[in-house]
This record gives sequence, structure tokens and C-alpha cells, in this order.
Amino acid sequence: MKPFFIILSCFLLASCISPAINLNQQTKKKLLILEQRPVTDEFVIYEILSLQVADLSKYIGGYPPTFKNNKARQTIYQKWLNIIANAEHYAETTENKESAFYILAELYRLGFNMDVLGSVEKAQQNLKACLKTFPKSKQCHLSASFLYLAIGEPYLDKAEQNLAFLRHTFLPKTNSDTEAGYIFLYLLRSEKQNALKQLNLFIKSFPKHPRTPTFQKLKNKLESNHSNIIKVTL
Repeated sequence: MKPFFIILSCFLLASCISPAINLNQQTKKKLLILEQRPVTDEFVIYEILSLQVADLSKYIGGYPPTFKNNKARQTIYQKWLNIIANAEHYAETTENKESAFYILAELYRLGFNMDVLGSVEKAQQNLKACLKTFPKSKQCHLSASFLYLAIGEPYLDKAEQNLAFLRHTFLPKTNSDTEAGYIFLYLLRSEKQNALKQLNLFIKSFPKHPRTPTFQKLKNKLESNHSNIIKVTL
């Protein structure tokens, strides 16, 4: 049997390997209002940072991101730098260290997607600190799993450990980001049958999820591919 290769490129929503992001118009308006006024409340600051990360993820949520031109890349990069500075300040002053570790890990994960030097190490440092202090942190396990999936080998085993924790934690329910993570894991390992099985599970479990049409197309491509070599560009 011929080797099975998958090239993942431009999955819908947050692109490629990333948790699903849904920043609707109402939320965008809320972010704009919050950004335009002085804020000292820690909860509101965290909410702003979370919304800003979601907004950035539309452009650099997956690896590699695509930009219309170099000017667009520079605009997003400068925006990322400004948010990083605010997040670092938040981390220094807040007592909610779990949220601080998580938001910094997510931002540096996005920096890694832009090939910003040192970002992957910064993301790993924050995730390590988070999971050492808060070993049951769902958000940090999720961030870690998608970081390691984006890096690929030799970090896929670590990604699987994070996904296994999340799957067990969410039982008896299923979590869409966790189950999507398993799809990416099996694809990156070239495990076609496991990928198909996981795609079926996701489609059945989340028929109305925004990712489902993409995964249905991917499932169809895998099932119809006779050479076991497929390129996905959705």
C-alpha cells in the first residue's frame, strides 16, 4: 500500500490547525466599544484581550497564514505587537494567573504562525507554567494541543496527551475543538482510517458546527482518493 500523505492548507474559520473562532458582528461592536474607553477592571481587560485574540485568529489562526500583501502582514504584525504588550502588562498585574498564562500562550502561538522569532518558545513557557500550576486547565490544554499540532513532529505525542486529557474531562459530553484536534492529529500521522472514523464522529456529533461542511468535503475526498495522496485546499 502506498504511503498516505495529507497536506493541510487553509481550513475554513481559523484556518488550518486552530480552535474554531466565531466573532460575530455584535461581538465586534462590543470589542470596539471596550477598546475605546479606559479600563481598569481585570475581568473587562481579560475580555478585551480574549476578543482581540479571536479577531487576530481570523488572519493568523492557522499555519501558514495568508496575507494579501506585505502591507497587510505588517499591519497584523503591529497589531499583534500592541496586544502582546497589553497582555504582558495584564500578566504582571493580575491575580488570575491561569488566564494570563493562557492568553499569552495563545498570542505567542499566533506569533509562531507568523514565524516571529522566539514565539514558539514563549508559548511553550507559558503553557508549561500554566499546566504546572493549573494541571486541570482546559484552556491551556487546548492551547497546547493546537500549538503542538501546528509544530508537528516530534510534538504530536504531546498533542495527543493534551487531547486525551480534554476528551476525558469533557465526558460524557463531547467537545468540538477536542474532536477536531483528533482529526488533525490523525491526518498529520497519515492514519487514514482513524481520520475517516474521527471525521464521521465529528460530523455525527456536530451536524450544525461551522467546521462540519469542511470536514464533510475532506471526508469525501479521502474516501474517493485511490492513490492515498491528497491535497486539501479549502
